[in-house]
Amino acid sequence: MNTNRIHGRNSRSIGLMGAVCVTSILSATALAGTFVPNVSQLWPGGVVHYRFLNELRNVGVCDDGADDPTFCDPTVQNSCGQNACDPLTTGRCIGGDSDELSWPACDPANGTSDCDAAGITGGQCVLSTVSSMCIAMELWGAEANLTFNEYSCQNGQPTCPGNTCVQDPPTSNITFRSTQGASSYSDNVGRDSNAGQNIYIKLRTGTVGGFGMSHELGHALGLYHEQQRPDRNTYLDVDTSLVKQGLEGNFDIEPDAMFYPRVEHGTDTPFDFGSLMMYALCRFSVCGDSCTGDDDGCYTDPDNCRPMQRIWPYTGFDSCCDGGPDCIGQRGHFSEMDKLTMKFLYPQNGWLFVDWAYDGEAQENGLFQKPYRTFTEGANAVVPNGKLIVQPGFYNSIGTYSNAFSVEAPIGPVTLGG
Repeated sequence: MNTNRIHGRNSRSIGLMGAVCVTSILSATALAGTFVPNVSQLWPGGVVHYRFLNELRNVGVCDDGADDPTFCDPTVQNSCGQNACDPLTTGRCIGGDSDELSWPACDPANGTSDCDAAGITGGQCVLSTVSSMCIAMELWGAEANLTFNEYSCQNGQPTCPGNTCVQDPPTSNITFRSTQGASSYSDNVGRDSNAGQNIYIKLRTGTVGGFGMSHELGHALGLYHEQQRPDRNTYLDVDTSLVKQGLEGNFDIEPDAMFYPRVEHGTDTPFDFGSLMMYALCRFSVCGDSCTGDDDGCYTDPDNCRPMQRIWPYTGFDSCCDGGPDCIGQRGHFSEMDKLTMKFLYPQNGWLFVDWAYDGEAQENGLFQKPYRTFTEGANAVVPNGKLIVQPGFYNSIGTYSNAFSVEAPIGPVTLGG
């Protein structure tokens, strides 16, 4: 019997009769992703068409030295009263996003020569809302097989570097609009196959940046809030009476949502408290949700103010802030499962999935939502030099395979044998 061991996320091409043991460094980790159940809710081929309304493009900041800037329209005379309305076009805040992106960092000391938005609001870099969404597209596009095409371009050029300008969008598309509401939001989770949909963006400054916008774009690409997954009550106690009126729906369980990894895969805590799609425990609290630790009621009186509490044995340090690398509700990075789930929703060509625990009624087709149940089915369907992504478990794999293909166990261990 031939035995082959693959560690981590490395893959190996196989074409043999025997047994292969595939393991992964992500076994038994506190990770999960919650996503739409139907492939029809995804963007075909990962191609997303979008446009920015001028209400977002034509945004400026009143240069009045205020800590909380007043937004204005630089194309309208006297829209800031007697103060100048400085156009807010590009740039990003220091430390807001990865240095690997194609966007420059602002240095307030260098003034506007370093960044169009520098020097506004007392020398603090200010990030354009449009630029934030462009960065969000670049962030998700770096993780998954996604393409973003803009229509209604200005001067025939895409607003976001690296994207493509097209003439006629399909019926399914996204319009980015502004909102004066409590926060930004998407009016649909996944793609609306029958009509265009909207993402409403609250005008912001500071360090929200691309990851803050990635949360909203993640909804439109097919991700639910982590606190909405069907088995949420195993991990969280949610009291909607402590949620600001009208915002309770953000905490509703989505009974049809799928989540990954499945509990059957043997992970210890598959709920991803560190997900970008997870709310802070004080989010939308009737007591306030700034979590400053000073005079914020939710921070000082969590039992009477906090809408969400972790349930034993998943209790721990209950951070309720919106920033920092270890906070519940962070908006500074993707969790490992955020990245993996999006990568699988929009996989590269030639990828197929195998999962013995799939219990869907529809016939499996090898996609992430409808994986093959047996290794043999996947091996017989995978294209030459393609990849089989296999979920933890034992699979009968005895057979002769004429094409070379790769096997990956993203959250292993996987044992292939007879």
